Amino acid sequence: MKKIITWIFASLMFLIPLSAQEESNLQVELRTEDSYESRLYENGETGFKSLIHDGADLFTDAEEKALLDELIPITRWGNVCVQTVDDSRGMSAATLARTLYDNTFMPETSGTLFLIDMDNRELRIHSDGDVYKIINNSYANSITDNVYKMASAGDYYDCVSAAFKQIGTLLDGGKITQPMKHISNALIALMLALIICYIYMKKSPKTKDEKSQPRPEPVFNGALDNISVEKGHLRTRVIQSSSGGGSRGGGGGGHSGGGGGHRF
Repeated sequence: MKKIITWIFASLMFLIPLSAQEESNLQVELRTEDSYESRLYENGETGFKSLIHDGADLFTDAEEKALLDELIPITRWGNVCVQTVDDSRGMSAATLARTLYDNTFMPETSGTLFLIDMDNRELRIHSDGDVYKIINNSYANSITDNVYKMASAGDYYDCVSAAFKQIGTLLDGGKITQPMKHISNALIALMLALIICYIYMKKSPKTKDEKSQPRPEPVFNGALDNISVEKGHLRTRVIQSSSGGGSRGGGGGGHSGGGGGHRF
């Protein structure tokens, strides 16, 4: 009889749920959503969350836990998420990043999402709300410029870790290196200098020999039936093209967010 009572007591111990105190100490919740694992942390002070959705299975369990710890400081400013996918469902990486962000945190909510799109082979950062005021399109491009080689080499953990170190630095008021931006600015400056030199040479006074040369007759390479001469004066007909240039799509349809990326 004593053995039976002991066995019943031991069985009941396994059925007793965790106490409220033990549950509150669990910072990482492992759950299944959309057939892949999701790790979640919620900042008790700000209410912002950090999540990892490794849909493409690029990280080990240990790497996911380590990444979640690295994302936690970002929750001082907003929500933060790492998403990996191997099927973009026909969307561009930019559209996919925005869609995932809006579905996870709702539009206009402060936060940032880092996407590794294995289908399009592209890294993408999308931010919104207060975080987007700092992690703007320019910085999103610079950060992905700085880390894409790690993704190309298959070092996905190091890639994401390095990216969020830079995001944290910027949110904390620091600066990051932007070599590609500096190179682009240098090329733009060089092009402007060449254009200015060309304009200056075109407007500079002609030499005496150049002025003495007879003026060449105009050569028309266009459609001659659009040009006629009346009483010694050149008259042209203006033909309006029926095919106008299409307008380029604008920003985010009322959204304040945006981002940038780099293929790998």
